Amino acid sequence: MTGKGRTGRVVLGAAVFLLAACAGRPITEKKVPMDDRLASSGMRVVAYYPSWTARGSTPYEVADIPAHLLTHVNYAFANVGAKSGQIALGQPDLDTDRLFPGDPQGVGAFGGHFRQLLLLKERYPHLKTLISVGGWTWSG
Repeated sequence: MTGKGRTGRVVLGAAVFLLAACAGRPITEKKVPMDDRLASSGMRVVAYYPSWTARGSTPYEVADIPAHLLTHVNYAFANVGAKSGQIALGQPDLDTDRLFPGDPQGVGAFGGHFRQLLLLKERYPHLKTLISVGGWTWSG
């Protein structure tokens, strides 16, 4: 299956949690276009970003995602509340509560990985973000 213009092909980006030794840092650079080869290929390149990769001795942050090489980032995980049936944050301390330099502060401030993903999308306007719901622990 080669050739230009084929849609529907999905290339999984080798589960882009390449554990790099990077400190938590905000995304502040200007907009960068999608890689020309990716733009002209019509392919989808999807990366899976599990929130917990930001923990530990070699954290991999949202800012480390090579968005110029991707079309989609699938963020893991959210959960479905057993009683409410509503989507709930998987790890609020990482998803929205963690503060990065430059994040708004105070009551109702929005930070964490979700804000970092918004900043990444500002820098790479072609990037689509999705959220995985469930997962091994929450598969019930």
